[in-house]
Amino acid sequence: MVVHALFPDSILKPVGGLGEQVGQIYYRLKDKVDFRIFGFPQSEELDGYTPVPNFMTQMYNGSFLSLTNQINYFYHSVKSKDKPDLIHAMDWSTYVAGHFAAKYWEVPLVVSMNLSTIGLRENGIFYCNDPQSIDGFNLQFTHELSEELGLDSADSIIHVSNAYANKFKEHEKKSTIIPNGIDLKFW
Repeated sequence: MVVHALFPDSILKPVGGLGEQVGQIYYRLKDKVDFRIFGFPQSEELDGYTPVPNFMTQMYNGSFLSLTNQINYFYHSVKSKDKPDLIHAMDWSTYVAGHFAAKYWEVPLVVSMNLSTIGLRENGIFYCNDPQSIDGFNLQFTHELSEELGLDSADSIIHVSNAYANKFKEHEKKSTIIPNGIDLKFW
């Protein structure tokens, strides 16, 4: 099985928990699954890992999302010429790319809901400096549209908590919960 995994992080030097998660999946399944992972550039090469340059040189108030980066993820998936058996968009910031890559390759799309921009907004947290400004509103709106597109077009959704699964009940039939966990020995 060939899987194109799109994720906005690095396996060797993760920025956050998603990089750790993808690294664990990669190392545990690399002998069983032919991964084509598209992520942030790294200092070392890994089999099947394609660095995707991030065109935003600085994070914009915590956000990696830009339509340019979405196009870049899609481009690298198509450029690989290795037809996948499925596309796994591992974060809302790769849902648009995942949607179009799955359509291009005519394969199923799996999305992981690790963080919800809609859920954050509902709790007063925004992915922009000023949600009242036109630019801030447009940025937040674009993030939420990306999330909705991914959830609506996904063939399968992996939620990391019951809270997310309950929040998006309209997708209940295609949802699975694989809870986030912590290593209690570390903490």
